[in-house]
Amino acid sequence: SFHMCQTFDSYCAELKRVFCELIDEIVQLDTAPKSKYVKDVIRYVDKNYSSDLSLNAVAGKLNISPTYLSALFTKEIGQNYIQYVNGHRVDIAKKLLSSTPLSVNEIADKVGFTEARYFSRIFKKATGFTPSEFRRASANVSI
Repeated sequence: SFHMCQTFDSYCAELKRVFCELIDEIVQLDTAPKSKYVKDVIRYVDKNYSSDLSLNAVAGKLNISPTYLSALFTKEIGQNYIQYVNGHRVDIAKKLLSSTPLSVNEIADKVGFTEARYFSRIFKKATGFTPSEFRRASANVSI
């Protein structure tokens, strides 16, 4: 995609995007889950991010204790279950904000947040931007 860059700024933006992807890949390799339960949870969250993903509901699907799942997840991933779910939802929301005309409320609902205000708070905590600020910034620079 570098061959498509026509200015120095666009080249720098593309280079930044590639480095960010590379860093994300390295972090994912370092925090890769080891147990079948955690792998199953991650796979379930990836496919069902817009559904009810409470710890109790997901533990029930796997027929294990929520307390055990929470401890195992934190030990293997390095963050608690809710942080992981919210992070995954924010990552998807970032893609939707930069690639669709959907409203912030629609995106919040699409990624599994029942309240747009809570979504905005979680999004800002994760990215440093409100969803609207992120959309404006991503329209100016490829993130």
